[in-house]
Amino acid sequence: MDRETLTASIEAILLTAKGPVAVAALVEALDDKDVGAAEVKDALTSMVDAWDRPDSGIRLEKVADGWRCVTPA
Repeated sequence: MDRETLTASIEAILLTAKGPVAVAALVEALDDKDVGAAEVKDALTSMVDAWDRPDSGIRLEKVADGWRCVTPA
């Protein structure tokens, strides 16, 4: 899976989830033998950096054992 597709897939999962999603659950949902925890964690870190700007209406935050999308306070 290429990086853009991976990021878009993680975004879709997190935006539709009812609560925080663990990295292991993201790996399972992505169902791609070439995508493991390291790739998902790397994509999440990139997403945090990309969304952490004043003009973004969404933030990504780590909560307990998972990740979730939130709106800025």
